[in-house]
Amino acid sequence: MQVGLFALICLLLPVAGALALSLLRLPRRLAGLFGAGSILLAFAAALIVALSHGLGTGPAARPVDYVLGTWVAAGSLRVPLGLWVDGLSTVFILVITGVGFLIHVYSLAYMAGEDDADYRRYFAGMNLFVAAMLLLVLADSYPLMLVGWAGVGFASYLLIGFWYQRPEAVAAARKAFVLNTVGDAALILAVAVLALAVGHVSFHGLFVAGAGRALGRSPSAAAWVGLLLFLAAAAKSAQFPLQSWLSDAMEGPTPVSALIHAATMVTAGVYLIARSHPLFVQAPGAAATAGDLGAATALLAAGAAVAGYDLKRVLAYSTMSQVGYMIAGVSFGALAAGVSHVVTHAFFKALLFMAAGIVMHATADERDMRRYGGLAEVVPIARWGFLIGALALSGIFPFAGFWSKDAVMGALMSRAPFAYALLAAAALLTPFYIFRAYYLTFGGRYRGKGQPHRGVPVSMAWPTWVLAVLAVAGGALALGLQSAWGTRFDLLSAVVSTVLAVAGWGAAWALYHERGLAADGWAEGAWALFLRREYGWDALWQAVLVRPAHALAGWARGVWEGEALPEGPQAVAGAARGLARVLSAWQSGQVRRYALSMFCGLAVLLAYALVRR
Repeated sequence: MQVGLFALICLLLPVAGALALSLLRLPRRLAGLFGAGSILLAFAAALIVALSHGLGTGPAARPVDYVLGTWVAAGSLRVPLGLWVDGLSTVFILVITGVGFLIHVYSLAYMAGEDDADYRRYFAGMNLFVAAMLLLVLADSYPLMLVGWAGVGFASYLLIGFWYQRPEAVAAARKAFVLNTVGDAALILAVAVLALAVGHVSFHGLFVAGAGRALGRSPSAAAWVGLLLFLAAAAKSAQFPLQSWLSDAMEGPTPVSALIHAATMVTAGVYLIARSHPLFVQAPGAAATAGDLGAATALLAAGAAVAGYDLKRVLAYSTMSQVGYMIAGVSFGALAAGVSHVVTHAFFKALLFMAAGIVMHATADERDMRRYGGLAEVVPIARWGFLIGALALSGIFPFAGFWSKDAVMGALMSRAPFAYALLAAAALLTPFYIFRAYYLTFGGRYRGKGQPHRGVPVSMAWPTWVLAVLAVAGGALALGLQSAWGTRFDLLSAVVSTVLAVAGWGAAWALYHERGLAADGWAEGAWALFLRREYGWDALWQAVLVRPAHALAGWARGVWEGEALPEGPQAVAGAARGLARVLSAWQSGQVRRYALSMFCGLAVLLAYALVRR
C-alpha cells in the first residue's frame, strides 16, 4: 500500500505543477520553483518507491497493483484504474524524474530570455510532459497506458512548437504529432485485438492471472498484437519506418530536446516492448522483426549522422541509433541489457544536449558546426561535458555506455547474429560521428561571426557536471541492474565492441584532430548529401503520401467548396420547399381529404399484409 501511495504521489506532483503553472499568474521566480520543485519532489517519491520495493525480480520486487477503482466495465471486460509498480516501472520513474529534474534546473537560465507568460507556459509544458510519461510507465493496464501515451505526444507537440512564431517549429511539431498518431492508432488496435482474443487488457489479468499465455493459442492474433505493438513503439521511439520526425523536432528549445531524448518520449517505445515481453514470447516472428528493425535503425541513423553539420540533428540521429540498440535488446529478450542502456543513455545523452545548449548559448543559437571551432577555451565546461558524453556514447571503457551497450551486443551475439552484425557496424560509426562533431566544434579556430559569448550560468553548469559524473560512473548502476535481473556481462563481446569503438575514434582523430573542417571535403559529395537527407526517406514520404494528400485536398476544395457546396444548400432548400408545398396541400382542414388519406394508408397496409402472406 505504501509503495502504491508514493507512486501515486510521484505521478500527481508534476500534474499539480502543470496545473499551477497553467492556471496561476505566478511570478517568474515562483514559476521556475514550481516547475523544477515539483519534479524534485517527484524524484524523492520515486526514491522511496525504489527503496521500499527494490529493482530486482525476486520476492521483494513482486508487482504491486495499486487499484483505485474500476475504470471501465463492459460485459465481461474489466479495466481497473490503478498503478503498476515493479522493477521495470521503478527504473523508469527514477530516470524520468531524476534526469527530468536536472533538465528543469538547466532550463531556468536557458529559457531566461522568454517573457513571463512564455516562461510559465514552457514549464507547464515540461511538467505535463513528465506527468504524461509517468502515467505511461505506471499505468496498470493498456487502456490507461494509452492516456499517458497520447499525453506524451500532445506535450511533445506543445514543446517542439514552443516557438510558434517560427514556421519551421510549427511544421516540426505537426509532423511529430501526425507520425505519433500513427503509433497511437496501432496501440489502440493492439489493445482491441487483445480484448477480443483473450478478454483481458489489464497487466494483472495478462501477466499474473496468465491470460496473456492464451494468446499463443491464436498465432494470427499473437502476430497482430506483436506487430501492432512494435509499430506503436516505432512511432514513439523514432524507429524505422516512422523515424523522420525526431530530427525535425530539434526546432524546439534544447532542454526540450534533452527531455525528449533522455527521459521521456523516445524511451516510451522501449518501455512498451519491455512491458509486453510476455506477449512477444507468444509471437516470436513479430519479436524478431522488431529486433531486426531496431538494429537496422541503429545502423541507418548512425550513417545519417556521419556527414551531418547541424549539431542537434547529429545528436538526434545518435538517439535514433542508440534506441535501436534498446529496441533490439528488449525485443530479443535481453531486458536487463536493454533497460540498463535506457538508464546510461539518459545520462550521457542529456549531457551531450546540455553541452550543445551551452555551445549554442555562446554562439547566438548557431547550430551549424562549420561555424564553430575553437570553443574549447571559450566554454570549457561544454568541451569537457561533450567529451565525457562522447566517450560514454562510444562505449569506451570505463564510461557508462560501455557497460550497457556492450551488454546488449553480448546478449545478441549468439541469439540474433544478423542484428548483432548491424549493431557492430553501428558501433564502429558511432565514435566516428560523435568525435567528428567534437573536433569540429571545439578544435581549431573559431569560424563564426563576431566573438562567442563566454560564461555559463550556474543553473546550466551544475546539472551538466552532475550528468558528467553519472556518464562516468553510471556503469555501476547498469551492472547493478543487470545483476539484479540475472544477467552476466559478456567479456568477448566487450572486447570486440571496444576494438570497434577505438577504431572509429581513431579514424575521427586522424582526420579531424589537426585539420578540422579542412578534412571534411569528403562530406561535400552527393553521397554525403544523401546521408544528411536521411537516405531520401522523408522525400519518399512526401512523394508517396503528403503531396498526393495535398493534391486530393486541393481537388476536393475546388470541387466541393467551389461548386458543390455553394449550390448544394440551394438545392436542399429548394427540395424542402417543394416537399412542403406537396404536404401542405393535405393540410387543408377538409375532413373528406383527411378521410381519403386514412383510406389510402389502410389500403397500403392491407396490400403489404397480403403480399407477406
